Amino acid sequence: MPTKFRLSILLALLLGVLLAGSTQAQEGSQKQIDFKDYELNPIDYTLPNGLRVILAEDHSAPVVAVDTWYRVGGADDPSGRSGFAHLFEHMMFEGSAHVANGQWDPLLEAIGANHNAYTQNDKTAFWEVAPANELPRLLWMESDRMASLAVTDDAFQTQRQVVIQEFNERVANQPYGQANRRLFTQPMEGYWPYERSVIGSVGDLNAATLSEVQDFHATYYRPNNATLVIVGDIDPTQTKALVEAYYGDIPAGPAVTPILDRFPLPESLPSQGEDPITSCQIGTEETLIDPQVEVPRWAATVVTPPQGTPDHYALELLVDILAGGNSSRFEQDIVRQGLAANAYVGLNDLQGAGILYAVAQPNNGDTADQMRLGQSHTQRS
Repeated sequence: MPTKFRLSILLALLLGVLLAGSTQAQEGSQKQIDFKDYELNPIDYTLPNGLRVILAEDHSAPVVAVDTWYRVGGADDPSGRSGFAHLFEHMMFEGSAHVANGQWDPLLEAIGANHNAYTQNDKTAFWEVAPANELPRLLWMESDRMASLAVTDDAFQTQRQVVIQEFNERVANQPYGQANRRLFTQPMEGYWPYERSVIGSVGDLNAATLSEVQDFHATYYRPNNATLVIVGDIDPTQTKALVEAYYGDIPAGPAVTPILDRFPLPESLPSQGEDPITSCQIGTEETLIDPQVEVPRWAATVVTPPQGTPDHYALELLVDILAGGNSSRFEQDIVRQGLAANAYVGLNDLQGAGILYAVAQPNNGDTADQMRLGQSHTQRS
């Protein structure tokens, strides 16, 4: 792991927070929770066409959840074509060989199912939750669009405009919209796959052609680049048979090279100095002027170790202690003490690295610079 990504100072903060917040355990016997009582026993296997399948029985309710994850996200967008993965989150509802455009919602609403989709830097996910006896319908619909999505010019033109409208609503015309976008791209400045936002840019989307979109789909939306997860009131043997029936004959696509093999994480990111309080390297500093915002906001981000390392899980615990609900340090010692109108911390996972971010919004009359109090506060904790 690159040495500059280690966050010894934050781990020291974690220890300090834990010591400051420790209390004497209440005496008396309490029933111990055995987490093994709640663990599922997943069945993990792969079809000959490369589709990874994970099954887990849970008979606590007569429902089933189906998740389909494609290993493609904003980091995989072609050069000069940011927003392609997010575009396909929308295009996947535009119809396929046996599910006409406009029929996805009615077919699921008729059985009382919930469903949605989302795109992140490294994946695009589609999920449904329905009565368990409706599992065949869910698998039929998901497998149909995996095998025969209608990537037509009409679908492309329609969803391109939908995505541009979403950009205008969530970024261009939303208070703090540009700041929220930069929150997760600025820390990765200089590392091309992650310095672009998942939602993309209007210019890139308008410049895209149908053939480019079709090539992107043919590369990434194939069974060998997907994982199917089925959890709920299921019989594993029957479910395996259903998966084979619906997905077994979908041809695999070309092998996809993992993002870190295409673009290895750099040993270090650009730095302009060291923060005197935390000793963290300062990559870039930026001031955004947003005419839609009357109250300023201050934010800081740190590139963190990758998921799966001890430091990452320590940071997850730190985030929960600092900002996990009404009893958190930031809520109790900053917001409720009147030092800021709002303050929170989060941890965003990316392949090979993560982003720890802290945001504070001052009270009326205070300045954004005063929100740097979060740094000194956590040290005092």
